[in-house]
Amino acid sequence: MEAESLLRLGQYRDAFEAFGSLAVFSAESAEASERLVAPFRLRHDALLVDRLVRLGRLEVGVGRSAASSLRQVLSSLLGQCEELVWWAKAGGLDAATAGHLASGFYDRLPSLCPYPGERLQEWDERDPLSCGEHWEKSQTAFLSSGLIVVDDFFTEAALSELWNFACEAPCFRSLRPGYLGAFPADGCVHPMLRCCARALERRLPKVLHGRPLARWWLFKYTSCGSHGVGLHADDAAVNVNVWLTPDAARRAGGGLEVFRRAPPSGACANEFNRVLGSPGADLAARNFLSALGGVDHIPYKQNRACIFVSDRFHASERFDFADADETPRVNLTLLFGDRAD
Repeated sequence: MEAESLLRLGQYRDAFEAFGSLAVFSAESAEASERLVAPFRLRHDALLVDRLVRLGRLEVGVGRSAASSLRQVLSSLLGQCEELVWWAKAGGLDAATAGHLASGFYDRLPSLCPYPGERLQEWDERDPLSCGEHWEKSQTAFLSSGLIVVDDFFTEAALSELWNFACEAPCFRSLRPGYLGAFPADGCVHPMLRCCARALERRLPKVLHGRPLARWWLFKYTSCGSHGVGLHADDAAVNVNVWLTPDAARRAGGGLEVFRRAPPSGACANEFNRVLGSPGADLAARNFLSALGGVDHIPYKQNRACIFVSDRFHASERFDFADADETPRVNLTLLFGDRAD
């Protein structure tokens, strides 16, 4: 893929533009019958439409009608199955429900209500990271231990903008069990993210030399996703995980467990870059890895970055956030380099 090749060449601006074009093309050209529809995403999208109306980005009558249509589809799906964490292809919906889905602008919000361009432009060349001598100490610590925690990672202005983007941008289109992902091909191409990658390369040159930005995403957890992401490892050299949700929204949990063991060097990515099939299997694997090599528990804190060797097994801690509709748990992940680096 052109965009991924550009990333490997360190041509981040061109790569982001390519991903942005891909997101628009995929949204406009996708076969409507093949689109995946999930109750928890319908609920999220209806609330997003409500928010866009309040922000003045959708005309009131149009927005209210669209949100109502999405909620009618949600009601129809819940009539078939009360569980929220499942999905089906739009082509399997009856004609009336499919009509409501179209009236709700499902998967069309990126082109109808894009995130304000002037807000994106403000971060086209700005350094979003905090400054200070702690970066040099952090780099030394990473080279020694393979894991560091950096508080106050973003500047206040950058954190505020990225939180607004997570709440307002119509790019959370990838379905996961109870939570939503915003990947580059979904339109998650805020220029702040490439500026963040460049700034990290300047602050951690010994860690990131020869390890360009490879992938990134935002995860937003609905009220159905309190387990977070299960045990897995990523096929990359360095993982940067940053929590964005205000601390006041959290009741309990939400941190990260980073185990001190990695998959064997010859393991294929599909053997470790996946979550286990059941909560029991996940818990058993966590206990096994903890006994084998130990685990570091990183408590949740807004604007805290956990930076670690990416192929170490890691998993979310269970969590409870007071209002998953208005202030859901959101984390940013940036992956750098290849696992073999």
